Amino acid sequence: MLKKLIFLLMFLISLQVVIAATIHGSVYSPYLEKLTNSVVEINTNPKQTMVAKTGNYSFNVPPGSYILEAGYKNREAYSTNEQVVVDKEGTYVLDLILEPDFSETDGINPDVDIPRVDKQSPNYKVFFIPIIILALIYLLWWWDKKHIKHKEQKTEQESQETEESPDLNKIIEFIKKHGNRITQRDIRKEFPVSEAKISLMLAELESKGKIQKIKKGRGNIIILKP
Repeated sequence: MLKKLIFLLMFLISLQVVIAATIHGSVYSPYLEKLTNSVVEINTNPKQTMVAKTGNYSFNVPPGSYILEAGYKNREAYSTNEQVVVDKEGTYVLDLILEPDFSETDGINPDVDIPRVDKQSPNYKVFFIPIIILALIYLLWWWDKKHIKHKEQKTEQESQETEESPDLNKIIEFIKKHGNRITQRDIRKEFPVSEAKISLMLAELESKGKIQKIKKGRGNIIILKP
């Protein structure tokens, strides 16, 4: 049971991990030259920042709406921002073309036309998956506990029946010794009780599904069920 729960947990966690996307691309100057050592940021939670040393950047993000910002400053300052919406897992290619930055502030230009998104949109899949995992684990635990309880009750009932009917068990053992098949007359010879008593005990065993009676001539053949 524990192995099943661990397998299920690992499987569902793997589902949560794959719900992600990769955003990547290159950073260019206004003259369409690839810029090295530019700074690229994306407003995930927490924010991700990297230095595109070779002029390329890459981020792994969950589904949501984001703002990509890039800045470069050497003899000239360039910056840009792009909005990207990730609605499903996969790979998104977005090249960034920087524009001249005439602001007096250092770094990335904060005065942009597109409003800055400080908080990413809620990823409800990420919230619901742990809840689903816990619910499934609880259901498996409940089902296993119920199944075990049912088996214990059945075993206890059979034990009580065995304690209450020692004569019935003797008849069953006697039939087993004779290859699970014997006549009612032979049973009557073995047990010193009346014919009526033997008939009642066999009827009780038949009602419990322990034996099967087959009529043959004037007598009965008793077969022990598996």
